[in-house]
Amino acid sequence: MTINELNKYRYIKNNIKHLQEKIDVVNSQIITASKISDTKVIRSHTNADNTGDIAVKLAELKEELLGECAKLIEKDIEINKFIGNIDDEEIKYIIRERFLNFKSWYDISAEMDCDRTTPRKKLKKYLNERSKIYE
Repeated sequence: MTINELNKYRYIKNNIKHLQEKIDVVNSQIITASKISDTKVIRSHTNADNTGDIAVKLAELKEELLGECAKLIEKDIEINKFIGNIDDEEIKYIIRERFLNFKSWYDISAEMDCDRTTPRKKLKKYLNERSKIYE
């Protein structure tokens, strides 16, 4: 895991939230389209076909959104597993505050009562040492 990958966590969480909102909208549109196509007062066969086509396209869109959301959730799980496997509580604290709680390096260093650059240096050193282990 790299700092760059950890930085993506915020965007992963936001994208998951937005995709879930889109899926909810599509679900309601699918329900509406299916209710329209099921109504008994259909003026022509063409209207029923168009509504059915729309429902099929909405279902395809929903599947695409669900697939994209699943990929992001996998990345989310990967990052959380990485954090859960860290034995060093100080490093775990730095990662949680920076990448999960979106605090600045300045705020983290103030909470740790150290120089502004110390948390970032400690994290960078930890990640570099860890990557050497897995090479």
